[in-house]
Amino acid sequence: MVQTPPVTTKQDVDAADNMSGSHEGGAANLAERGAALANAALEVSHEYITPLREAGQGYAERLYKAGEQRAQEAAFYAELGYEETRVRIHNQ
Repeated sequence: MVQTPPVTTKQDVDAADNMSGSHEGGAANLAERGAALANAALEVSHEYITPLREAGQGYAERLYKAGEQRAQEAAFYAELGYEETRVRIHNQ
């Protein structure tokens, strides 16, 4: 197995420091680029989500109003049926 020689000169120490520093700088740069990409993706998702949310809210409001109207119609016909039944029973 080949072993790497120990660092013995100032140049070797400086080179080793620069290598580790470049990895740290590279990692920081990579993290910044990743954060920028994530922020860009978030902004784009908001562009798509906002119209969908508004459309969904509009649909929910129309659905609620239609349900409310059907409930009022059902209540009207239930009362009408009750009155017709009451009159028929009273006339017998």
